[in-house]
Amino acid sequence: MNIFLAASALLTGIGVFMTGVLNLRQSLQYLMQGKLKNTIRTFGKNRYKAAGVGATFAALMHSSGAVATLTIGLVHTGGLTLLAAGAVILGANIGTTIVGITAASGILGFGSALSLFVFFGILITLLAKKNFSKILGQAFIGLGLIFFGMQTMSNSFAEKELAVVVGQAFKSIKIAPMLVLFSALITAILQSSSSMVALTITMVASQTIPLKTALFIVLGADAGTCITAIIAGLGTTKDSKRAALIQLLFNVFGVVLFTLVLSFCGEVVAHWMTLLCPNIALSVSMFHLFFNLITVIIALPLLNHLIKLTHLMIK
Repeated sequence: MNIFLAASALLTGIGVFMTGVLNLRQSLQYLMQGKLKNTIRTFGKNRYKAAGVGATFAALMHSSGAVATLTIGLVHTGGLTLLAAGAVILGANIGTTIVGITAASGILGFGSALSLFVFFGILITLLAKKNFSKILGQAFIGLGLIFFGMQTMSNSFAEKELAVVVGQAFKSIKIAPMLVLFSALITAILQSSSSMVALTITMVASQTIPLKTALFIVLGADAGTCITAIIAGLGTTKDSKRAALIQLLFNVFGVVLFTLVLSFCGEVVAHWMTLLCPNIALSVSMFHLFFNLITVIIALPLLNHLIKLTHLMIK
């Protein structure tokens, strides 16, 4: 495999992965239909329960952006308070980390076997008579494409020349904040933090980039994913814009905090992560989960103050 074919395989893998995430998300949205709206309204009065709802549905739909977009829409129609919306959006950041864990499992030797979900999904879709079963089959196809995409990306880095080129591109950015911004920019263009995290896991697993570099890229992906909420807030009410701003402020706060920590003791963090979780691909996904858990634990009790800040910024 030459570098051109390897690069084509990498881009194909990213495309297949994104298609799988989108297919799974759309299928689950259809299957759940109005359940998300009703659940958010039911538990919205308690910020901790609302955060739990956001985490659960973001994990099911493999997307914090989808949950944030729906939540902003509910605020726009007056169906949800800003406090409840903020809690749901914060919780969604935890739920979306399931994508990284799923991606890591796709390159732990299970990728090829788990790709069989595509076959079973097609079988269910063709044989099922009820619409619900057909949509469930589509969800299985999406899940299988996620694993197949990860396997394809992983295989592309078997071409050493591609691994060197991609690795050098990231390693050449010596300043940590610039690496975070670069990752955020790519994520904003893709409008998918899931794809960026999955690509990062693939690169670190193939030793294309070191673990410390991967952690900064993951932080950037969390910052870049805010673009979805910002777009959803355009042309809406002031409270809807404030809901989108809550996610932006929250993510930027967390990214800045962890960037500072990693800048001073990144090698120590990477060393302890390797000791606690020898599988480097899984350790990246665990860091993503830990990062979001810590920031949500800090931000949830301070949510009222965060809302006051959005009122000062959007009058």
